[in-house]
Parts: sequence; structure tokens; C-alpha cells
Amino acid sequence: MAVSSHQPRILPLRAIFRWFTPLGGGLLTGLGCFFVSRPAASEVATSTLGSRINEGLHLGMPAIDTVLLGIAFLLAGVSLLLVFFRNVSPSGNVPFARQPGRQNLFRSLWVQSLVGLGIFIWLLIRLHGLDDTPLLPWLWLLSLALIASTFLHWDLQNRVALRPFLTRPDWLWLLGLLIIGLLLTAYRLQGWPDQLMGDEGIFGSTARDVATGTFQPPLFSQGVDTFPVLSTIWQGLVMRFFGINIWGWRFASVLPGVLTVIPLYLLSRAAFNRRVAVLASLVLLTNPYFLVYARLGYTNIQPVFLVTLTLCLLYAALRRGSRFLLFLSGCTAGLGFYTYFSGRSALVIALAFLLLMGLVRQLRFKNLLATIFLFLAGVALVAAPHIVYGISQNAESMSYRLFLSFFNSVAYGGAYYPPEELVKYAPLFRWGGTELFFNLKIYLVFILRGYLQTLLPFLRPGMLWGDHYLACPLAGTFGAFFLVIGLAFSLRQIRQPRFLLFLLWFFIVITILSALNTFPPREDHMVPVVPAMALLIGLGLDAFTTLLVSVSAWLKAQRIFLLALPLVLVMGSGMVDYFVTAPRDFPQRAEDLLSWAVLDSGGESFLYVYDEAPLRPDFIPWMVFELLPDVEYHAYTLADLLEDPAALDNERGVILFYHAELGPALLPFLQDQWGADLRTQTFPVMVGQPALLAAMNVPFTFERERPFFSTLLDSFRHPGYVLLLAVLLACFLLAVLLPVKKKTPSNPPASPGDPTFPQI
Repeated sequence: MAVSSHQPRILPLRAIFRWFTPLGGGLLTGLGCFFVSRPAASEVATSTLGSRINEGLHLGMPAIDTVLLGIAFLLAGVSLLLVFFRNVSPSGNVPFARQPGRQNLFRSLWVQSLVGLGIFIWLLIRLHGLDDTPLLPWLWLLSLALIASTFLHWDLQNRVALRPFLTRPDWLWLLGLLIIGLLLTAYRLQGWPDQLMGDEGIFGSTARDVATGTFQPPLFSQGVDTFPVLSTIWQGLVMRFFGINIWGWRFASVLPGVLTVIPLYLLSRAAFNRRVAVLASLVLLTNPYFLVYARLGYTNIQPVFLVTLTLCLLYAALRRGSRFLLFLSGCTAGLGFYTYFSGRSALVIALAFLLLMGLVRQLRFKNLLATIFLFLAGVALVAAPHIVYGISQNAESMSYRLFLSFFNSVAYGGAYYPPEELVKYAPLFRWGGTELFFNLKIYLVFILRGYLQTLLPFLRPGMLWGDHYLACPLAGTFGAFFLVIGLAFSLRQIRQPRFLLFLLWFFIVITILSALNTFPPREDHMVPVVPAMALLIGLGLDAFTTLLVSVSAWLKAQRIFLLALPLVLVMGSGMVDYFVTAPRDFPQRAEDLLSWAVLDSGGESFLYVYDEAPLRPDFIPWMVFELLPDVEYHAYTLADLLEDPAALDNERGVILFYHAELGPALLPFLQDQWGADLRTQTFPVMVGQPALLAAMNVPFTFERERPFFSTLLDSFRHPGYVLLLAVLLACFLLAVLLPVKKKTPSNPPASPGDPTFPQI
């Protein structure tokens, strides 16, 4: 009896701990996300601690006490989850291969390598002289091909595996994800967003000129706002095939966004397993942060594909000991210099990962030096032509964007500190065309402020600048919880190279592109973080399911349902955040309303009536000025229209826009002209904009009034889009119908995520 009397005390405690650790950690984390994401309430009193943090870090955050409470819950929940995740790790942890050395690298192909290098050096000399001969880009590609063939020959001689080793289910998932991605991202592509963001229009005008052939810039030169012109050339080429209109322009962003699924799937499949790869890809395609930039005319989305492909090739090269894949990884990182400047983050992430692999002895010192050299060789051979040409063209503009965004710029410091504080320890200085200051105390404040302002928007809405159509957390309404779970899970496994790579990807991007930038958060800069975020959310979904099924055997039998339910919530909430919530929270500007009305023109005349002192009397809607010059549009003063009503005569109808203060004088006049045909409508517009109204004598459906089913098939009016979908569907059917090749003992395993994957 004495022995058995102690048993009831021990067993329940173990059972309680086994239940409380995962469930308590998840509950505390959920509470933390809830409190952090609560809407700000400026009228709520702030504690002394909250006031000090707000003032010391210049946050100006309403209801900061609620945020601090949420952070406390998050830390407690993550701490419990770290205990639970101690012995949990997904499959696919394969050590890196040792690079074989049986064949000398340049023994058989040294002649063509020297020829390729010679062509490249001659190319740089010509570019330094600003030679824009059309033959030079082809010589550049020839030199790259000659040098790359050396590494390919080396891999083939050493029997290095280069193919992806995907099974039929993998091909079906990849093709299916691409089809889903095209359907989602192209839905109502012209109709939402029904406005232009900032200086977005200049990108569309330049891309249109490239598409029509009126602008033929040198491939290596700078383009719109000092960005590389190749990113705009890409947009022009897509417009030439899919349509020289706003749909074709935006589809140039859709393509690199959706194609990101391929390297993300391959990387996730190789590092973990098919389940995580599918989860990450589905989360990516439905994440509102991704959807925003995959559907805009800006070039911010282009680096996302390049960064993901760089890391996919790098990881495959290290696992297989492939110098060819390593060189291709460097080349892809070099392509990041030809698009939005955030593409250069691929170089930083890859180098940081390689150096850490050397420090933890995953790579021998000799192999580490060779690996870094080959990677940087690929970067240099691709990026050098643009750098050389750009420096010769305008050296200061090459670094203008980089230094303009540093947190120690006078423009940023002067917004929070008086001038005498900025020069307290050292005078101002200029670098890269930007005026900078030196003050370590302010540096520390700005760094802490930058990280808080950058990390909180992943969980909390309402902290962004307000013009990027994001009315939700960057991770999505439900994705925010699983992002925290995924981060906790990855931090617990950080000693494994695969987890280290994704954590470096996430934190390096948010650090160099937002936390250390001026006026964070800079969500437009750090778009390349989206695939890493999607992968972390996918890992969080998988880990959360593991957390639940570990509690009881009954839950283990429901694993598929327990995984599908939160996945549907994450995907569904992401699409609602973008397609439903954002249009409600982002009313149009008056000028955008006119532009999108013109897009739906059926031959009507469009008039803009203003008083004698208008804000912009010479305003012409961007759509009319740039894309639809044949649409009849006129601007009149109220006095001119009242004296000469001939402008109201159009057998197909007239759509007239005016501001509210003109209504008392204008509406009786229109009533006399149109009688019972007069229709009026009032539009909500952005705060600070004068209210805009419309009067018309024909039925007219504006963009936001179009019902769901009438917009569902909008994209299928574009032949190029239909053709692309048809090709993908045909490939999908072939993958379903073709017979499966029987495995033989000599064949390598089909799954690179399998721990038994052979290392050569």
C-alpha cells in the first residue's frame, strides 16, 4: 500500500504536463496573437511603461499596453512550445555532400573556359565605354554558356545527380499549384486594385513603350527611377504577348509571382517533405501580402522568384556536391541586380548561410573557400555588366537607392530629433548622394524601433503606410498564429542547416530591407520575405497538427482533418483579407475612379466638371492619356458647360463627374437636359479628397458594382492567358495518363526528401 500510494501523485502530474505543454503553449500563443492584433484605441489610457516605450522609441502606438500584454503571452507560449518541439523534427534532414575530387575541373575544358572569360572581359571593356551594340547581350550569354559548360562537364564526369527526382504526385502537385496560382492571381486582375499606387503609372508607361517598340533601351542600363531597365523590359515583353493594356501590364507581375511556387516547392520538398512543400505553396498563393505585389505594376515581385530560386539551387548544390548548380545559384543571385534592389538580398542570405556552415563545420574549410568562390563567380559574371555600364552612365545613381534608405539618413533622423542632436558627436557627411549623420545613441533607438515596427505588422493590422492595399497582418488574419508556431519550431531545430537557412532568409530580409531602413515598416522593400514566411507558416501548420495528435490516439486518427481545417482557415482568410476587406478599407481617389470608369467604356462620353478654381484643371485620367486615347473625355468649367450644353449630346450616353459643392447648380441643369434619364451616384473616396459624384443619362456599372459571377471569367477574355492555362492542363493530364516507370534496384530513390537519398 505504501508503494502504491505514491503512484496516483506521479502519473497524473506527468499526464497533466503532457497535455498542458502543447495545449497551453498553443493557447498562450493564440492569446498573444489576439492581443497584439487588437485594433488600436487612442482613447485608452497608457501605463507609465507604455508611455516610456512610446516616447523613447518614437512609436506613437495607441493602446501599446495591449501590445505589450500580447508580447508577454507570446513569449510564454513560445517558451512552452520550445519544450514540446524538443524531440519533434520532420523528415528529410540529409547531410551535405562532400565535393568529389576525382576529376580536375579545367583539365578537359580549359580552352573554352578561357575563351568565355576572354569574351566576358572584352564585353566589360566595351560596356565601360557605354557601347550599346545589340550584339553585346548575346556575347554575354555566350560567355556564360562556355563557362557554365565547364562546371556541367565536371558534374557529369563525377556522376553528380542533377535532376530533381520528383515522383508523379510531385509533378501533379506542381502543375496543379501553378494552375491554382494563375486562377487566383489573375481573378479580376484589371478590376482590383481599381487605383494606381504612388508613382506606379510611370512603370506602366515605360513598359508600354517597350512593348510597342518606341523605347528600346540598352539591356544593361538604368530605367525608371534609377531601377535596372531589364525589369521594365520584362514587363514590356509580357505585355506584347498578353496585351498592351493594364491587364497585360499586371500579368507581368503575376508570372514571376506564380512561378515562385516551383523553386519554393522544390526547396521545401528537398529540405522537408511533400506535405510541407504543398502547405508552403498553398499558403504563398493565398497570402494577402503576396497577392498585393503579384497583382501590381511595380517590379517588387520580380526578386521573389530570383531569391527563392537562388536558395533552391544553393541547397541542392550543397546536398549533391554539384559545382554546376552552385554556379547557377550564383548566376541567379546576380540576376537580382537587374530588378528591384531587394533582389540583391539573395547574395547576402547565401553568403551568410555558407559562412555559418563553415563555422559549424558542415563544410570543410577547403570546400568552403571553393564553394564561396564558385558562387561569387556566378554572381560577378552576371551582375558585372550592369554594374560597369551603370557606373559609366551615372555612378551616383547606382547607390542612390541603397543609401537613401539607410536609417542614419538626415531625412529620417530629422523627423524625430533636432539638428543639433544629429551633429552632437560628428558633423554630417554625404555618401552615395545622401546626407547621413553619426550618433550611436540614436542608432540604437532607431534599430530597436525598426525591429518593433517591422515584426509587429506580421501580426498586427493598421501599422503600414496605408497605400499598399494591406488591411490585415502581413501573415494574414489566421496565418499570423501559425507564423509564430513555425518560428518557434524552427528556432528549436536551428542546428539543422535547413532550418538555419530559412531563419536566415526571414531575418536577413526584414533586417536589411526594413528594420535598418528609414521609416519602417517597409513592406514594399522586403517582399522577398514572403516565400520564407509562407514556408514558416507551412511548418507551423504541420507542427501544430503534430502538437494536437500527440495528445491522444483518437486525435492521431484525425490527422488529415486536423491539418486541412487550419489550412482552409489560413487560405480562406488570406483571400478574404485581399479581395473583400481591402476594397472596403481602401476607397479610390477621384482620379482613379475616372480612370477605371473609362476602362468599362462602351462608347459613352466622359466629362469632368470643375469650378473656376479647380485643384487640377488640366487633369486627364491616366487610362485615357496612356492607354485609351480614343475614349472621348473632356474637362469643362461649370460656367462653360452651362453656357454650351452641346457636350451632353452623345447617342451612347454621357457620364459626368463633379464634386459635391457643384451639385446645387449642376443638377437642375442636368434635369432640364436629360429629364427622367438622369441618374446620380455618390462615391466614397480617400480621406482628404473632395467628394466625387457622377451623373449619367444611361445605365452604367462601375467597377466596384460588378457582381462576382460577371467578373469570374474576366481573365479568359485574353487569348494568351487561355493558351497558357491550356498548356498547363495538357501537361497535368499527361502526368495523370502516362504509365509509371517501374523502379529497379539501379534507379536512385525518387524523393530527395528521403533520408536515404544517396550522396555522391
